[in-house]
Amino acid sequence: MSREFYYNDAGAQIATLAASVQLRARQLLGETIDEDAIGYKGDYIAEIARAYLAKETVPARAGAPVTAQGNFNDLEAIRAFAVAYLQHEQDTDLAALGVRFDHYFLESSLYRDGQVERAVAAMMQSGMTFESEGALWLRTTAIGDVGRSARRWSTTKIA
Repeated sequence: MSREFYYNDAGAQIATLAASVQLRARQLLGETIDEDAIGYKGDYIAEIARAYLAKETVPARAGAPVTAQGNFNDLEAIRAFAVAYLQHEQDTDLAALGVRFDHYFLESSLYRDGQVERAVAAMMQSGMTFESEGALWLRTTAIGDVGRSARRWSTTKIA
């Protein structure tokens, strides 16, 4: 048996993380921001923004450490730093609890390696998907998902 830790480092949550850190960084530099525009409002967002503006370096479990650029206009650099910062926080917490994993997995690798694209294409080819409301949905009722409204709750949005 092996144990794997999954890092969420891609997708809508990470885009919201980066945008939230960017707005807090701007606020720390004296800019007035719309609080409603910040997706994640926790104190940790301001901590990440401070570290980013201070051009701190965060160690990485795999690969080179990540050094903040400090440029609050570079959303991709903010994203990379914020993800590394939070991964380091998770690693520190796990170590403090004595929790160890055999493998550490990055969600982004599924996209980078084309696995998500291939899986969605296979589901589309199989007829297990349909398009509605501008999104692609998985037809879960076809594989035994029962007991919920066929119209609303029997599908899962996949793209």
